[in-house]
Amino acid sequence: MNGLPSGTVTFLFTDVEGSTRLWEEHPDAMHGVLARHDEIVRGAIESHGGHVVKTTGDGFHAAFATARDALDAALAAQQALTAEPPSQGVSVKVRMGVHTGEARARDGDYYGSSLNRAARLMAVGHGGQIVCSQATADLARDALAEGVVLVDLALARQAGAPLAITLNLLSFAQALAPDDPEQARAMLDEAFQLEATLGYLDATPTFVYAAGRLGAWTATLRAASRTLKHQLRSGAATRVIVAGVMNLAARGLAEDRPEPAAVMQGAVHAVLRGVATTTDAPGLAAPAEPTAVVTFIAGARHDTTQLLIATLGEPRLRELRADGAAMTEDQAYTYARAHIDEYLAAIDRDSVG
Repeated sequence: MNGLPSGTVTFLFTDVEGSTRLWEEHPDAMHGVLARHDEIVRGAIESHGGHVVKTTGDGFHAAFATARDALDAALAAQQALTAEPPSQGVSVKVRMGVHTGEARARDGDYYGSSLNRAARLMAVGHGGQIVCSQATADLARDALAEGVVLVDLALARQAGAPLAITLNLLSFAQALAPDDPEQARAMLDEAFQLEATLGYLDATPTFVYAAGRLGAWTATLRAASRTLKHQLRSGAATRVIVAGVMNLAARGLAEDRPEPAAVMQGAVHAVLRGVATTTDAPGLAAPAEPTAVVTFIAGARHDTTQLLIATLGEPRLRELRADGAAMTEDQAYTYARAHIDEYLAAIDRDSVG
């Protein structure tokens, strides 16, 4: 095998989760499913400059010259596998491990502890996950594609494994949204169900943003309700983030509940009273958040305003915003929660009926 990377190499190991059980339960379907899996994973590896060193039963061992190429290939493979429709009711979930380190190449294969590390990382993952080492993360962090986040597994251990899986699902959902919005929303629903099981809520504002990006406004409001319920007001930066959540919640209410949405837009000012923001529109994002978040929430606030002008007229909109701005911070949170929860309860009643 010619052209294998040498020196410092990034290794990708993949494995189909639960493959033995799948073969036992669906022997006929698995031939086609696994062939399609092989085609997808091999294609992702080779299209990102990787080299398939060997196949390992139902998995791959691949080598890359750069950490970014390896992570891009892994992400592309996971997205394609997730989007793949089931065959005869059977689909596969693949866990992946990525590590960067020194390795010796000999006779078309590699030797060294770096390979063992990548294989161990794969083994601790779950289907649909990509687990990478700190060495790989440090090399690739500044070059990740938009919408891709790295989650520290130390944090995941504190919160429970669902946190890492939730953030992975959110990342996949956003990446899939332009080409397959139905699948993206299905992943969003799964992420929300997982997030709702957590007592640890750092993922919740991220979920509000992801749901809003997909235009899933009911899901946005459910996550916003949870954020406000736990009163995430520990500091100025956190208040800015929560104000951004309120802006997205106002967009979610604007079409069916325009007056509460208008008051909520004004209430954002009450939450941020005394907090310096970095943009003209209030409550867009904490300074440390990516520009894409700021831009999106600013756009959502503008869209909300246009909807409310069309429905209420500018004089009434100004009046309602002033009512919200005159609230105390506690009143703003209470008002927002009450109207979001009332709207969600009405939706739930209608769906049952």
